[in-house]
Amino acid sequence: MSIIRSLASLLLLTGCAARTPEPQPDPEPATPCPAVIDHVAEPPTGYRVVGGDIALPDEDEVHEPSESGQEGPARLFAKFGLLVRAGTTTELSLPPEWSDRARIGWGQQEPAMSQTVTGCPPGWGDGAWSVFAGGVYVIEPDCVPIRVGRDATAEVSIGTPCSRPGG
Repeated sequence: MSIIRSLASLLLLTGCAARTPEPQPDPEPATPCPAVIDHVAEPPTGYRVVGGDIALPDEDEVHEPSESGQEGPARLFAKFGLLVRAGTTTELSLPPEWSDRARIGWGQQEPAMSQTVTGCPPGWGDGAWSVFAGGVYVIEPDCVPIRVGRDATAEVSIGTPCSRPGG
């Protein structure tokens, strides 16, 4: 029994006895939408709501593209924000006949023919709309038709106005 007491005393003296861990603070909650750059109460002037849950720039607003460093349909890039209504998910796409002419990409996604976007949950952030950075890629300036869901299409002027004759 004296050996056990000696070992217990030694453990206490050297700090090897079991200790109650100190409580750790709760980790910061992860954002449910890390690609969102802002939240707004409503789409700004110069934007239109398309399909109920997406806001894109007015077709009269010409977005000047610059060289993207890529080849083919993603050769030029015109940057502008995409607004998505909080709590909604919508698919954006280009018509199949545009496969050799354009790409889209918002929220840190690679240029693609289609993209699914999801707004932050309601109450997350300070507005009813989530804002994503990105834009449209084109092989040359054009009036680009972006499908929003299954029932709506919005034209976006990239380097040339959509309202031009024949545009």
